[in-house]
Amino acid sequence: MKTFDGFDITYIFLAYILPYLESDPKQLNTGSIKKENKTTKYLFKIFDAAHKEGNIEILFKPTGKQENPIRSQILSLAQKSAIHQKSVHAKKLAQQLYEATDERSGTGLFVIIQGEKERVTRIVLLRFKGDEGLYNNGKKLLIDYIPEVFTKKSNHYKLTYYEDILSEKSFWKGYAIDKQLGGLSQKPISLFWIDKFLQSQTALTPSQGTMQFSRIIKSMLNKTNDISEQEQIITGV
Repeated sequence: MKTFDGFDITYIFLAYILPYLESDPKQLNTGSIKKENKTTKYLFKIFDAAHKEGNIEILFKPTGKQENPIRSQILSLAQKSAIHQKSVHAKKLAQQLYEATDERSGTGLFVIIQGEKERVTRIVLLRFKGDEGLYNNGKKLLIDYIPEVFTKKSNHYKLTYYEDILSEKSFWKGYAIDKQLGGLSQKPISLFWIDKFLQSQTALTPSQGTMQFSRIIKSMLNKTNDISEQEQIITGV
């Protein structure tokens, strides 16, 4: 399977995620796609556009040993060649997302896509809003009703991607976008996706740093009506 931008897709994993209840844990419904179809055509467009859409830089939060369990699973998944080996790590990632999902986040479809182009490996993680009724249809495997999930071709999703030449030092930095947040939200991306699931934090970009600095200066100027004091602040800056 190959995308329009020339990435060879080596793995597509799917898991249906319900809100987690410690008193009533569910068995995850998972599957993988091995042949091109209408769903892959839709997903490949998102995969190709990830490097343009992902405009929020995120960094994994290291543990005391300079490691991060989520990064380790993503890196291990990327390094494995056999589908069943990749699935071991993909299911652990899905379980982590499941345990981080509450009623506010709701049900969702979790997708992992791995692609390779020359020496570069790209991993894209996606979360679409889902229909709980599909999960409750126990007669079907997840892979059987994927077309139903994408019937509306929803463009509202959370996306994170990592792209690097594979090594033990790869994937510490990624990029994300959250298209599920409302326009009135003050947060660029949901904390449950970045903090609870990916165990990461947003990086402070130069433009964000400049904006934050400007807000501090404006706050200082607003605290005084004395022109001379305001001029001293501006001169100091």
